[in-house]
Amino acid sequence: GMAALDWMVKHNVRWKSTEQKIFSLQYGYAGTADGLAIVDGCNNPACCPKLFQDELSLIDWKSSNSLRTEYLYQTAAYQHAIMEESGRWDIAARWILRLGKEDGKFEAWYETDYTNDFKGYLACLELHKIHKSVEKRMSAQKKLKTFKKREVAKEVKERAKFEKRVTK
Repeated sequence: GMAALDWMVKHNVRWKSTEQKIFSLQYGYAGTADGLAIVDGCNNPACCPKLFQDELSLIDWKSSNSLRTEYLYQTAAYQHAIMEESGRWDIAARWILRLGKEDGKFEAWYETDYTNDFKGYLACLELHKIHKSVEKRMSAQKKLKTFKKREVAKEVKERAKFEKRVTK
C-alpha cells in the first residue's frame, strides 16, 4: 500500500533486480530473492540507525503478523547466494519489509549483521540435514521391525498349520 510506497520514496529506492532466482552451489540451497536496490537512509533514527547513501541492499517483502528471526537467516542466505553467484561482495544491508496480514500495517526492518545471521542460517541448515537423516534412519528401523513382526507371525501361523496336520 501507500506506506510501502512512502518508504520507497523516503529512501530513494532504485531497484537493480526483482524476483531473482538464487542458488548456492557451496551449501546446496536455492530460493527467490525479492530484490536488490540502491537505498538511501532517512532522517528517522527509529528506521535508519545511521546516515547512509547509495547502499546496495537486499530487499525482502513479508506478509505476516510479526517480524521473525528466521527472516534474518533467510535473507542472509539469499545475500550469500547472490554474492557467491555474482561475486558482488558489496551488499551492505538487508531490508525486511513487513505488510501485516490482518491489519495491513507496514514495518521496515534494517539489518547489517550478515555474518551472524548467515552463521544462524548455516546452523539451521545443518540441523535440518541431521534431522532428515535421523528421520530416515528411524523410518527404516520401523519398516524393518514391522517386516520382522510379520515374518514371525507368518512362521507362527505356518507352524500352527503344520502341527494341526501332524496331529490329525
